[in-house]
Order: sequence, then structure tokens, then C-alpha cells
Amino acid sequence: MDKAKSTGEISTSDYEKAWSDYRQCMIDKGYKEIKLIKYPSGLYAEAGHKQGTTIQESRYSDDSTECGDEYVADVQDVYGIIVGNPNLYADQAQAVVDCLHTVSRFNKEFSGTDGNTSFDMQNLQVRSCLVSNGYNVGYATDDTEQLW
Repeated sequence: MDKAKSTGEISTSDYEKAWSDYRQCMIDKGYKEIKLIKYPSGLYAEAGHKQGTTIQESRYSDDSTECGDEYVADVQDVYGIIVGNPNLYADQAQAVVDCLHTVSRFNKEFSGTDGNTSFDMQNLQVRSCLVSNGYNVGYATDDTEQLW
């Protein structure tokens, strides 16, 4: 973030380096693998993982928070806004809707009030709009990490 403060931007290479550093931090803490999902927008999110013991999950939570805070938390938030909310909507749901209109994956008639969608929620373009605005969704068919 220091470079971003001085230049006023976060480059794609800086963003990717932050995620690479996060992955390495987690591997250095002893995790077997860290898989990252790269969305069409260029944003990354860590894949879900197979459930461990209570102790393993507690340790993972602590470690991912530590590595995330150190390397990706701020960068993810800012880069996500640049990519997924360029109009700077205060309401993240509105930013998602705007993004969905942009990628032409959204039925403009959809009001969202009945819980049904007129688009494929598993589509990576759709999920990219969600991830860009702080919503991370996972499905049983997604790739998963084997951490232990």
C-alpha cells in the first residue's frame, strides 16, 4: 500500500504480488497448498478448503487473518473498488447490480425481491462482480485446498 499511496494507484502486478506474498506466508506457516481463484476481472480469492479439526481450523483462521492483514486486506479492498465499483457506489449491492449490467449477465427486469435470479450464479463473470464488492460465494463444484 505504500507504493499505492505514493503513486495513487495499485497496478495489476502489485496486486498479484500481494496475493503471491499471501500464498507464501501461508505456505511458510506449514500449509500444504494454497489455491487461488482468479476471476475474469483479475481479482483473486482463496479457494475453500477441506474441513480440518477444531484445532486446525482455529490455527488456520489465525494464520489466514495474520497473512491476509499483512499482505492482501487493504489491497483487495482498494483493487476491488477499482475493478468492481468504478462509480464508487456507497451501497455495495448497487455496485454489484451495476457490474452485472456491465457484463451483460443480468436481466434488467430482475428486482431481486423474490430470491430467484435470471442468471447463472456460478458463472465466473457473475461471481467476479460479487467478489469485487466484498461478497465471496463458493459452490460444491469449486476447486478446494487440501491444507493438512
